[in-house]
Amino acid sequence: MPSKLNLKHDMAFKSVFGADIKESQIALCSLLRSILKQPVSSVKVMNSELTSEIVHQKHPRMDLLVSFDDGRLANIEMQVVYDPEEFFYRMFYYEIRLASRQVLKEGEPYSNFHPAYQIVITDFIISPEYEELVEQSEQRNWKGQALKYAGQLMQLIFVQLPKVPLMEVKDMSLLEKWSFFLKYFEDEGKQSIIKEVIKQEEGIAMADKIIKYMSQEWINQLNEEFEQLSINDNIRMENARIKWAREEALQKGRELGRLEEQRNMIETLSQTMSVGQIAKAIQKSTEEIHHILKDCQ
Repeated sequence: MPSKLNLKHDMAFKSVFGADIKESQIALCSLLRSILKQPVSSVKVMNSELTSEIVHQKHPRMDLLVSFDDGRLANIEMQVVYDPEEFFYRMFYYEIRLASRQVLKEGEPYSNFHPAYQIVITDFIISPEYEELVEQSEQRNWKGQALKYAGQLMQLIFVQLPKVPLMEVKDMSLLEKWSFFLKYFEDEGKQSIIKEVIKQEEGIAMADKIIKYMSQEWINQLNEEFEQLSINDNIRMENARIKWAREEALQKGRELGRLEEQRNMIETLSQTMSVGQIAKAIQKSTEEIHHILKDCQ
């Protein structure tokens, strides 16, 4: 049986939504409507190139840079590996870089600045404490209030595919249908639901049509690339975890060493100074000094 395309692979994602054909335009507009909850009738992909040279780069950028008719910008990417030390820094960096693409002319009012959306579709859960499929951040003040005008100009939006609920297709929202399609397209056990989702939504049907255009050779190449990148990412993540654990152990060791030095110092001082004098000298409470001296006994 021919293998099906894994849409969670960023190269496959870009192949479907970044192609310069009518079907990709319809599919992409539908996906953006589902995420932004706003009308989207036409967009332009500004980096649609996907050559064999790009595919074989060591760390290719497979995001989709999109401009709207009204000047808004969006950067869309698929992520399958969660590196908590780097992930959010990288996403905020991309968001700032996206916003900076808008260059105002001399004398042009700053109010002409258009919203910029950094949209990240993940195959992992970022916030397990929340049930919502989408997590969206915007600029807020210290009271948690969205900043007037500027609050929604730069938005970081996460669509967490593992949170898509298993339910009747008729009860799914457009975003839930898209999320199910992206998450389970290649899953043989979910094909009856996938077929129903394709039947109900034109945008999803267009994405399926694009995939049917692809040769099995291209699909196999993309899937093989995805498997190799997954192995490399897992190795990199495991090395990062080992490094973090080692640094954490060293830090705890240094802290224990400092605590031991502090206990020894307080025990020595207690031979010639009162608890109150020690507390004042090292800027700790008398309760803390009593507790430390008790541990020394």
